Amino acid sequence: MMRQRFAQAASSYDQYATIQELSAALISNVTLTHQPKRILDIGCGTGYLTQQMANQYPQSSIDAVDASASMINQFMGRNLRNARPICMQYSDFLPGGQYDLIVSNAALHWMNIPQSLANMSLQLAKTGVAIFTIFGQGTSPELRQLLPLIHRPKWVVSDTFMTEEEITYCGQSSFKSWCITRHQQTQRFDSIMDMMTTQKHTGVNAKLHSEGLWTPRQLKILEDAFMVHYGQIQLSYDIFLCVGQNADG
Repeated sequence: MMRQRFAQAASSYDQYATIQELSAALISNVTLTHQPKRILDIGCGTGYLTQQMANQYPQSSIDAVDASASMINQFMGRNLRNARPICMQYSDFLPGGQYDLIVSNAALHWMNIPQSLANMSLQLAKTGVAIFTIFGQGTSPELRQLLPLIHRPKWVVSDTFMTEEEITYCGQSSFKSWCITRHQQTQRFDSIMDMMTTQKHTGVNAKLHSEGLWTPRQLKILEDAFMVHYGQIQLSYDIFLCVGQNADG
């Protein structure tokens, strides 16, 4: 189901991925003490972060992994000279050698995080560094608060995301050196439909099948509730920038 959502969103993903671009900038702004020769991008999507890495480290060789063939097709359009797209689940990926830099932008929260971090540690060179962003459980609190007003389940997709404490524990279990910083971003939308369209076109509109279609009345009630509680239509994002190393940092 998740792979299907991202496949459907591939052609329009870059147009709507405002928050994902902000989280990618957190990764790009981390200063490295070495120039990486081999880079791995996990959950590369359409290649937005991969392109930044390719430009930032032009002498590097980049493996970019994503499970969605549609995302990889979009990636191919970037024509990155030093990047090799690989269409595969990261859990099935067996690299030939280790990496000096492993990155992942807003992707690991869709995966088995403990297993993914353990794999990353094994695939990281002794002096390498892993830098990635994960969305936390504090994402979209507005929906948790307001959906019950239109008799919708209080469950939202971010309920499946980890807390800061859980992410910290997973990182410390996998890496010798581990640092996590929390960043909160709020995205404003012109309307409820604008918000839903953005979620749809970035593949994050997971919902229960039993919910049924939203009625115009429900949309109006929800939009009014946003204005009363927040003064605008908005969603807040809980973003964790994580840096892990196998050597002492």
